[in-house]
Formats: sequence, structure tokens, C-alpha cells
Amino acid sequence: MPADRREAPASGGDGRLRGRTSVRGQAVNPTSAGADPRPALYGESAAQPLVSVVVPVHNGAGTLGALLDALRAQTLRADRFEVLVVDDTSSDSSIEIVRSAEFAQVIETPAQLGSYGARNLGVARARAEILAFTDADCVPDPSWLANGLAGLDDSRSDLLAGHVEIPLGRSPSRVAVIDAAMHLNQESYVHGFGFGATANLFVRRNAFHRVGAFDGRLRSGGDKEFGNRAVAAGLRLDYWPDAVVAHGARSAGELMSKGYRFGYASIVKARRAGVRVRPLWTQVGSWLPEARPLQPDRLAARRYRMTPTDAFVVPLVHWVTYRLPMVLGSLAGTVAEWRSGRRPEAT
Repeated sequence: MPADRREAPASGGDGRLRGRTSVRGQAVNPTSAGADPRPALYGESAAQPLVSVVVPVHNGAGTLGALLDALRAQTLRADRFEVLVVDDTSSDSSIEIVRSAEFAQVIETPAQLGSYGARNLGVARARAEILAFTDADCVPDPSWLANGLAGLDDSRSDLLAGHVEIPLGRSPSRVAVIDAAMHLNQESYVHGFGFGATANLFVRRNAFHRVGAFDGRLRSGGDKEFGNRAVAAGLRLDYWPDAVVAHGARSAGELMSKGYRFGYASIVKARRAGVRVRPLWTQVGSWLPEARPLQPDRLAARRYRMTPTDAFVVPLVHWVTYRLPMVLGSLAGTVAEWRSGRRPEAT
């Protein structure tokens, strides 16, 4: 059944939406008239944290320190939240960095689970009624938790996607420009695609249990799959621009890896959902560069102006670092399905 999608409010001068956009499925929560099953955010005992921050990590020693410093600097009182870092078989010093922070807890996976399986393990150990997801390469604003909780309270949402800022700096590479223009657009994810990226996502625990855990078999796109299930189940998803985390622009190698994983996962997810798809690699246009692959409004919000040279070079860089790896990932996913005896059906 189609979701009820609200019109997006006007954006402010900094490019963020003021107010919120929301998506809600048509199903009705089975509660009595006038009753709200969701707990008030500020009524719990001080012995119980209001929010559990769940962070998966695999070899994140290079960025974990900045994340933990930002969590230590939150304006929300320290006894109101807990931090659970789920180490997914790191071979670097990630565990030692978390333990040295003292206020954060380390949970070690018994084997490599992937980020979504690691998040599920963190949720199982979390004590709070609100779950806040972010990543080891993110840096939350000091008011991230306080504003996220206020957003949940104000909107009465079941899931709340916060803003993800990708700083460009004064002289960004064209790979950084592509990443900032294309990815982690939470308002677009919520309003257009019915999910919020786990780089900045608040979820009520009862909503998480009603929807079910993340699909731990997925290596990419598990947040979209989870959000789509939530909206289909009738839960309310909102975008809240004041709950902010920063995420550094990806390198060329990281962007290529993301594209490949996305293409591969598109085949696997379609098969599991029982939908017939035409794989990207079978579409001739997918092998060609896009003429205008970027979202210029996002760049304008970051005060970046495309140059005439950008207009020619950026589509080629985008093709090499993202589009071509995505098509190759789709091909690899199809081959893997064929080898397993589950040949994907194409329309």
C-alpha cells in the first residue's frame, strides 16, 4: 500500500529544511483511541539511560577518537545516555581506543557479522527505550542527542532521521564534490525513499521490535530495507534537521567500494523480496557516464559553484568512481546468484 508522503517545507539559507518531512504508512497502530503507547522521553528514572548510542566498527581506529570525543562533549547529561561500540573483528586498535575512553562499552562480535549484524548485537545489549545509530566515521554535533530526543518528542515519530553534513572545505577534490552532492541526503531519503541512513537515525525500541532487526545478511542498503519495512508496517518516519552529524567526504576507493556493494546488494535484495528486476549490467545506458549526475542544490547549499571544467570532468569521475563499480557489482551479484542456483529473473 502506498505511503502518505507530506510536502517538504521550505529550506533555510544554509540548505537544511526547517521543520520536518515525514513519511507514514497507511496501517494504523493497534492502540485504543487517545492512547499513545510510546513512552514520554523525559520521565524515566535517572538509573535508566534515555538513549543508547549504537556504533558498529571494523578497523575504525583512524576515526573513532573523533567520534568518542564528540559523544563525550554532548550537551545531554552523561547519565542520560550510554554508548555501545560493537567491534566487528577489527584487526587494528579500535578496541583499545574505545576502552581508553572509559564511558563507552565495547561489544565484540563472535565472528564478522557486517555492520547491520553488529548493530543488531548492539541493540540486544542496549538498555534504553530510544536507540540512536551513527557510524565510527561520523562526528555528532554537541547537541545531537538532545535535539534528536526533542525531535522524537515533538514529532511523535517512531523513527527520526537527522541531518548528515559532508563538509567540503575550501578546495575539495572532485570525488569529495560527488560524494557531497549525491550521498547521505537524509531529507531526500525520508521524503522520496522511505528510510533514514544509519549514519544518523533514532528509533524507538518498541518500533524496532515491531519491525524486526536489520537484515544482517546485507552488506549494503540494510538501512533502506529496514526503513521500508517500518513505513510499510504503518510506523512514522520523520526528518529532523537539527539533529546533526558530520561525515567526512569519501575517498575514490571508498566511493568505488560503496558503488560496488550497492550494485551487488541490488540483486540480492530483489531476489529475497521476490521481485523481478532487470540487472543494471544488462542495461546499455548503465555503462555510460551520466551527463548531469549531481544534485546542484546540495552543492549550492555548501557554497560550491560548478565550473565549466567541472561540467566536463565530474561526470567522468562519477562514472569511474561510482557508476561503473555499481554496474560491475550488479554483474557480480548476478553471477553469484547463478552459481548458487538462484538465477535472477529479469523483466
